Amino acid sequence: MDEAELVERNMILLLGAKERAIPSDLHLQKEIFLLSNFKEGISDIFNFQKHYLGPYSQVLDESLKNPAYFPKAFDFDYNKISLSKDGKKEFSNMIKKFSKEKNFQILFYSLKLLRDLYDKLTKEELMFLIYETYPTYTEFSQVSNKLTKNEFTRSKLLNSILSKGLITQERYEELKNAKRKINT
Repeated sequence: MDEAELVERNMILLLGAKERAIPSDLHLQKEIFLLSNFKEGISDIFNFQKHYLGPYSQVLDESLKNPAYFPKAFDFDYNKISLSKDGKKEFSNMIKKFSKEKNFQILFYSLKLLRDLYDKLTKEELMFLIYETYPTYTEFSQVSNKLTKNEFTRSKLLNSILSKGLITQERYEELKNAKRKINT
């Protein structure tokens, strides 16, 4: 299987992991990025680069906009991304074919978990957590300073993420007390 097909199959699995659309293409980029940091071999095919909104995969973007293997698998509705009827059929075929394999079960559970956690975040909250966890991706960012170094914005984002139950109190305190150069 070539890399372009693997990219599209991973997107189908991520989109199919929940019966709702992914909130934005930014969410798709960041959720696949997070997956690529935990699943061996995935980071190589997506080749994430530092970009003005954090980690970005041109391969992922191109595969989403012009899929080569599953050209009718994805639907866009005002920036939301979901599986089309054809995409749902391919997702179902993948589940039937691989559901008994241990590695597939782990991957699919991971995708469900990613969607459960990160779909709930606004774009700003998601980027904030990415920048805090992977600070090297702030290098070319146009928004990282606003999100991570502005005291008011930082506090607002942290409180919102905590209130959604997406970080523990311990992680909240860790991020709140992180030594940052605060812009005033």
